[in-house]
Amino acid sequence: HFEKDDVEAAVTWLRTVAGAGAVALWGRSMGATSALLHAARDGSLAGLICDSPFSSVEAVSLEAWKPSIMASLASAHTPKDTSQR
Repeated sequence: HFEKDDVEAAVTWLRTVAGAGAVALWGRSMGATSALLHAARDGSLAGLICDSPFSSVEAVSLEAWKPSIMASLASAHTPKDTSQR
């Protein structure tokens, strides 16, 4: 949950070192979520483009693990040696 602080550091760098006037953020998945979390505390952003943000780390973790869990379950219940049947 500290990614929003990384976004803040990047925005600060853009404004102070790079001399950027208007700053807009674009992020996908975790980047989109981080951009949204930062935008909630920085009203000076010119805009946001958020592609597929998620609502919780738990939800994204379950979604990411679901295929491997299903494969493991299928493998555990599949006979290893069918030649002895």
